[in-house]
Amino acid sequence: MIENIKRNHVVWMFDWCKSRFGTSKFNNMFEVKVSRTDKSKYGCYLDDLDIIQVNLNAHKSLIELCDTVIHEYTHYLQNMYMYDMYFLKHNKSYNSHPYEISADNKAKKYRKELRAEFKKAFAKDLAS
Repeated sequence: MIENIKRNHVVWMFDWCKSRFGTSKFNNMFEVKVSRTDKSKYGCYLDDLDIIQVNLNAHKSLIELCDTVIHEYTHYLQNMYMYDMYFLKHNKSYNSHPYEISADNKAKKYRKELRAEFKKAFAKDLAS
């Protein structure tokens, strides 16, 4: 199924996040960039450029993609100045960083809901 995913599908997922979680008080709305080149990194939020990058080839399943979209959208919602402060002042690693834990928890909580709504919206697109 992942091989049938296109940019418009990923944009739809981010629109779902916007309607489900609202917009950020801290960051500008972002541009979605989708690639199939990087297999090592699922996605990233570049707050200084207002971009969320999603690498489709890193994902093995739709649920993984839903996880990434929600995770990165959560970073967009967060105060990224404070994100950096945790690294600098509190010596937090990536895995112990409160913002990463929060993004992972939100993704786990909502990924099945996003996947179900996505499958309903794009059943015909993904059947081929």
